[in-house]
Amino acid sequence: MNKMITGRSTSQARDFMDGIWNKHELACISEQMAHNSIIESPVRYSIGSVAFKNIMQIWLRAFPNIKYMEESLSITEDCLLLKWSVSANHLGEFYSIAPTGRKVRYGGLTKFTIKDNLICNYSAFVNVKGILSQLTSQDTVILNSNLIDSLYDAVREVLGKNLSNQQITCLALSCLNISVKEIAQFLRIEQSSVLTYLHRAFCSLGIYNKKMLIDFAIEHNAFELLTRIATTLKLQKL
Repeated sequence: MNKMITGRSTSQARDFMDGIWNKHELACISEQMAHNSIIESPVRYSIGSVAFKNIMQIWLRAFPNIKYMEESLSITEDCLLLKWSVSANHLGEFYSIAPTGRKVRYGGLTKFTIKDNLICNYSAFVNVKGILSQLTSQDTVILNSNLIDSLYDAVREVLGKNLSNQQITCLALSCLNISVKEIAQFLRIEQSSVLTYLHRAFCSLGIYNKKMLIDFAIEHNAFELLTRIATTLKLQKL
């Protein structure tokens, strides 16, 4: 058995997976991958570290709070096999599916070939159909009320604040740059009520205006969820 694989390469593969998935340290990709490395991913087949960064951005945009856990590691003559599982919330677009906020769990296998301390082959085997089935089951996509409820719950989870539905609704509509007057008309409530909901939500989040709201939502991976709520509510009014 190759001692380099059982020693330094094993640690490198483990650190690499933990770095890119749990810590989002994408800078290590160009440092540890060969410029002509072969990438086999469910998203696409590609070559090189730049292409792999693009692939990672697709996954991390869809599942920014992903939690990766190694389950086992095995070694062949020339490669490492890492079996793993992950859990995450669907907070960004994935395979043209808008964010649902749903919790997904899936597993997979990644094969590494490492030569001269550089990853020259990265092959990931994931059941994408299994992921999509968790995002598009009939009982949550067809029934808008259930979908909306799951989106509100997801906003509360990612922001870590127990905001009311009306507060989240006002925040969501504000993210579409809708004025207080227009929000009041849309919700059929007084402008003073909208201002109260926004004020209480802003205080809870530690922000003071709409610009800070958008920056805060983007930073906490909630912007797409909020805009999804707003657009879904607007469609229901048509």
